[in-house]
Amino acid sequence: MLLALAQSQTQWATCYTIYTDETSRLPYNITIIDTPGFGHTEGLQSDAAIVDQIRELFLASEGKGVTCIDAICFVVKSPDARLTFTQQYIFRSILALFGKDIKGNICTIVTFADGQEPPVIQALSQLDEEPIPYDIYFPVNNSAIFSSNSDQNPTATSIKFFWSLAMKSYDNFFKHLELLHPKSLSLTTAVLCLRQAKENTIFNLQKELDSGFIMLSSIQEEVQIFKQHTREINDNKDFTYQVEESTVQKEDITGQGIYTTTCLICNYTCHANCAFSDDDDKAKCCAMDADGNCTECPNKCFWQLHHNVPYILKVVKTKVTKTYHEKKAAYEEAKQKKLSQEEMVAILHSEMEEKQEIIFNYLNMITQHTNQLKLIALLPNTLSTVQYIELLIDTEKRIKREGFQSRIKELGRCKERAMYNSTVKNFESQLQITKQSIRDDKTS
Repeated sequence: MLLALAQSQTQWATCYTIYTDETSRLPYNITIIDTPGFGHTEGLQSDAAIVDQIRELFLASEGKGVTCIDAICFVVKSPDARLTFTQQYIFRSILALFGKDIKGNICTIVTFADGQEPPVIQALSQLDEEPIPYDIYFPVNNSAIFSSNSDQNPTATSIKFFWSLAMKSYDNFFKHLELLHPKSLSLTTAVLCLRQAKENTIFNLQKELDSGFIMLSSIQEEVQIFKQHTREINDNKDFTYQVEESTVQKEDITGQGIYTTTCLICNYTCHANCAFSDDDDKAKCCAMDADGNCTECPNKCFWQLHHNVPYILKVVKTKVTKTYHEKKAAYEEAKQKKLSQEEMVAILHSEMEEKQEIIFNYLNMITQHTNQLKLIALLPNTLSTVQYIELLIDTEKRIKREGFQSRIKELGRCKERAMYNSTVKNFESQLQITKQSIRDDKTS
């Protein structure tokens, strides 16, 4: 079985089987998996859908899926002397799908070859980590296939040359193929599932960081208000003030073909793009651990409490009006005692600590996923490169196709996820500034 990876125009991962007969040059059947091309104009969501298709194909049961592969064929163009950010992104996205054991089964097929050393081979050698084998490659030029078979053709000599070049390469390729050992996809499917779990955790980390930044800003505002209006607060139980807080809103995804895993107990989207639409299958969702408990929602609820709903819950910033004594009464009810203003500030401080712990837990989960991928993945680092995302943003700004503003906004979110370590550091810095401001207020 061969997996063909190129900038194909197809929209679905498709399996073709060519059966042998008495007229065949090969004594065995060949199954070719043709995959859609990464890096198309549809953007990162399209690329994610391709990965989902490949994962479902590899995980499908009852004889519908694929359990082993003989070769993975990268199709590259001979004249590409320098690989663009887009091409590098495509290669890395594809290689990130597989386990380490598959590297020896990767083949490079060079199209538009002219019989000389292909410039693209030098370009492949300069890729970080040199992930694509290039020492053995198979040059082809399909121009002869579509030419008329006539000596009267003015380009007959070159056509014969290209025909011979292609036939020799095909012969060498199938001889090379017979030397390769078929590889099970068990390690690759583990990589795909682990990668999905990591990316989902990063998605939810981003939500916590969003609400965390809003919380820090709100706390800073409230502490300043408490400090500046102490007398008014003591004299007027109805003293009101405005701050920005995070609220949860529903984003409708009806009719978009997207399935979610949503905890209705925690009111939390645990997986925003799940492969399983049936609630009875939610135990298989990447958000669930081996015991069936969710790794994402606040209460770590059991899988049966999760459902596929036609919306995604997102954190947004909202201006709200508060009454100091109502807020104080709510805290006092929770603590079951009267609270001073200093104790109110201490509660705000503890809320920051709780948010910090949640974010650290997500970071620990991501680190665990990353370390596991380092052990088994052909290319552990898979997040979309920042340069490629910036290129997509620039393209959207330049072309301005319908809906470009929403796509730019989503690409910005993708860039934040790709740079999640920097965002966490920014949160930590802001957290320390907020804590220091609280300490300064206590001592002033």
